[in-house]
Parts: sequence; C-alpha cells; structure tokens
Amino acid sequence: MAEKTKTRPEDNLHCFKGMGRAYWERRARGFEPIIEKGKNGHYVRLKTEKEGLDPKKVPNADSYAIQNGGVYSPQQTNMHPGIYYRFISSIRGSPTGNWWLEPEHYFTIRSLANERDVSLALAASLCLVIPKEWGNCGILVRAKLNTRLHAFIGKGKPATGSVSPDNAKRDKQTQ
Repeated sequence: MAEKTKTRPEDNLHCFKGMGRAYWERRARGFEPIIEKGKNGHYVRLKTEKEGLDPKKVPNADSYAIQNGGVYSPQQTNMHPGIYYRFISSIRGSPTGNWWLEPEHYFTIRSLANERDVSLALAASLCLVIPKEWGNCGILVRAKLNTRLHAFIGKGKPATGSVSPDNAKRDKQTQ
C-alpha cells in the first residue's frame, strides 16, 4: 500500500472559512472558543469563567463567557509578506499569544523605551497593556512572513491576569 503524503497549505485561508472563521473571530474578541459536536453538527461555544478559572483564586467565577483582552470590532485583513514582531515572556515555558506587530508599531515602542530610558520589555508591557500575569515581554521575536495570511485587526481591549474585566462580580478592590 502506498504511503499517503501529507500536504501542508502555504497559507491560512482555509482557517477563515466556515466554522474556522467563527472560531478565530471569537479568539480575536478575547473569548476562549471551543468547537463541539452537537446533534445537529458542530458548533462553537465559549468557555465560561466557571470552567476556566481556579475556584480557590476566583471564588466568584460565574457562567459568563471568559472574555479577556482581544480587540474591539475585529476586522478581517491580510498580513502581507514582510517582517513582523511579537513580544513573549522570558519566564514562561513556551511562546504564547496570537498578536503580531507591524514594524511601525514595534519602532514606536522602541523609540518610547529610548526616550524614557526604560527597557524595551517594560515599554512593550506598558504600550501593549500586557498584564504581568501573562508574562514580562522579555523576549522579542522577529519573523519574516513569506506568504499572505488572513488575520484580524482592531483596537485592543483591556485585559487582566484572571477574571474578565467586565464581569459584574469582579472585585474592583483587587484590581
């Protein structure tokens, strides 16, 4: 029997069709989507705070969807071939995050760090409003994109290290 060769697409256009688009659009909004199979087919549901948070750390977790960070009104766009940047934590086990910066935004952060005489990691944490629980922005990743990719863009929303910022039960005293 002939071995089946695996193929890998050169772009991510397939991810923005059907349920994939719904999944990534919700991720861009700051939710934690889960694709599940129901009796009428697959669907996307949102992970709740009760499912996602440690009850010892957040005793008031509720059944609202976890929404933390993300962007307001995400708009689908194309990332064109070129250089992109991303800050990741130097204290976490593996690189995480889905947010890439275009060169102009990276250079703005770098200029601010030089003007204020602070580290690039601190300037990135402050400019990108990265909660300290998410990491320290201690590693800069520079990547060259060789093909066009679909992505979502938009103005960033507030993020916290744990419970959704807009949760009515959130203890405002601990912020």
